[in-house]
Amino acid sequence: MPCVSPDSVSNLSVGWKYLFHPPLSSDIAPINFHFCGPLRKYLKGKDFYHDGAMKAEVQPARDSSYQGSKLIGPPSLYTDVEISRSPEEWKFVERLLPKTFIPEPTLKSDYPSGWKPPTESSCSHPYFVERNRNHMYPLYLKIQGRGERKTTKLKRIQGDIWALHDDLKKYLEDRSKKYVYLQIQEVSGHINIKGDYVSIVEEWLQDKGF
Repeated sequence: MPCVSPDSVSNLSVGWKYLFHPPLSSDIAPINFHFCGPLRKYLKGKDFYHDGAMKAEVQPARDSSYQGSKLIGPPSLYTDVEISRSPEEWKFVERLLPKTFIPEPTLKSDYPSGWKPPTESSCSHPYFVERNRNHMYPLYLKIQGRGERKTTKLKRIQGDIWALHDDLKKYLEDRSKKYVYLQIQEVSGHINIKGDYVSIVEEWLQDKGF
């Protein structure tokens, strides 16, 4: 059992906590307290015979509540902060702040990510696929059955969804060289495709100008 001096016991009772060794001894532990196996093995051979050894391994415990926080001291004890105002340099700070809305993409001839904006040719079809608020295609891949069942879902379809179904089905079968199963949800305006055809459908949407 570790030996702790009376001064250390008083320090522990007012809020000091023990760092490297548990602050437990026969005079501060509860009467019905029993050491478990791992703790008994950890305390084996760890004795403190004077208060100096205890002070070297303890530090004041700070309460996490507001009442346990220390009061602010003189300003000379803290690092001096210089306050500056420069409207010309505010643009460098403003670009680091999070946006409150999704900005419109800057129009360019080519983008490094391969993203393309909608073109005017998208209005020449009897159907239309609207992009989401992030300016991306509403195209999703659903994986079920521990990866055995994959479904491609195209949402936000407007106009003649049956014409889109026929054009998309023909394009997918020409690319994959096999029969493709499509399911139309006319009320919600989306189409389910059996299999992983996300990349092929994305190419078809870009060719259509959506």
